[in-house]
Amino acid sequence: MYVQDYEVDKPTTHKGYDLNKLTAKELFDKFGLEKGTIDFIGHALALYDSDFYLSQPALELVDRCKLYGESLARYGLSIPEVVFCFLSSEQIRQVAVSLSVIWSR
Repeated sequence: MYVQDYEVDKPTTHKGYDLNKLTAKELFDKFGLEKGTIDFIGHALALYDSDFYLSQPALELVDRCKLYGESLARYGLSIPEVVFCFLSSEQIRQVAVSLSVIWSR
């Protein structure tokens, strides 16, 4: 689990990738992820509202995914209410739609 094990201050966890230089798309490509998986990670886990993040350094994506994992471990399957304080109504709608799709499977 690359994201789970990644620690900024421990280069041995980087697996040779410089996330300040490698884009999110390049990181996804290195792991051979499909478009649906990429969309899920970027929008449901990392809460990006567009695909612009794919051309940005992957470090922020990894940080966001780690935060999601830590929140999930702490609070369980529900999204902590505090998250909604930082989201616009459109972003809340997108999260709700994403979660309903996930939970309906």
